[in-house]
Formats: sequence, structure tokens, C-alpha cells
Amino acid sequence: MSVKFIRAHLGDVFRMPMDEERVGYGQLLAKSTQGDAFLAGAFETLYPADANPDLNAVVQDRILFAVRSICDMVIAQRWPVVGRVPPRGPIALPRYRVYVDGKGWCVEGLNANVRRASEGEIARLPLASYSSLQSLSTALQAYHGLGEPEDDVYEIEYETILALQDIKV
Repeated sequence: MSVKFIRAHLGDVFRMPMDEERVGYGQLLAKSTQGDAFLAGAFETLYPADANPDLNAVVQDRILFAVRSICDMVIAQRWPVVGRVPPRGPIALPRYRVYVDGKGWCVEGLNANVRRASEGEIARLPLASYSSLQSLSTALQAYHGLGEPEDDVYEIEYETILALQDIKV
């Protein structure tokens, strides 16, 4: 059986199975201006698996977890895209640290806005990396007591990431 791939789009809302009875929802919140990377978020509320919630209400829910991703589970259609809703605005984009030639740099959000990082930023900003969307599902399951958290779950807690950077939601 071959897998049909789709193109992910800003605002895509996708459904993540939590267990046999419940699902969670996520959304592609922001898109890189260079390449196909997104900031994807998982919302707090779980819904019955057979529910058809209003997506406009779903995306107003609290964002619990966020990752930079190439949206593997959406592109491979393992998680269905159930609609497209403009992300609520403005979305606070986290900053990340990278190292080039041994020097610390700060990457603003998903884009190519790069500048030298301060010592404080080097100490507190998360290292820039891309995660599978599966990490959103695993974290959401753990939050609701449906599984064990990954050791690094704090690294994708949206409010924690922003608080470390003095960004207000």
C-alpha cells in the first residue's frame, strides 16, 4: 500500500488520537518564510472521538505544547486535517539558539532573522531543532494522564518556552 502525501498549509487543524474514546486537536500556527517548517501547537481540551467540534472554538483554546516541525504526521495523512482556520493572532513565536563556528546566535521564530545571542539568551533559550508532531500527541496524552511524559516535555511547553524568553502571551 502506498502512502499519499499532502502539502501542509498555515492554519491546518489536525486531529490526534489520544485513546479509543478521545481526540486532541492541533494547528499549524506559523509558517517559515524559507522552506516548509511550521510552528505547530496542541490545544488543551480533549473531545469525544465521534464529536465534530466547531474549529473556530477549538483554535481559541489554550495552546499547551508547541514544536518546530516539518509536519510529518499531517503530510503523510496519519493525522487527518479536519479544516483550515486562520491562526488566532498574534501568535508569540519563540526564539531559539544555534551555534555557528562556536558562537551563539539567536533565531527569531521560524524565519531567517538571526542575530548574535546575548549570554543570557544562550543560557535560557532552547536549542533550535525540529520535532516530529508525534511529540505533541505524546505530551498531550501525558498531560491528561493517558501516558507517560517524555523526559524533555518541558522543552515543548508553550508557556514555559515563552516565559524563559520574557514573551507575554
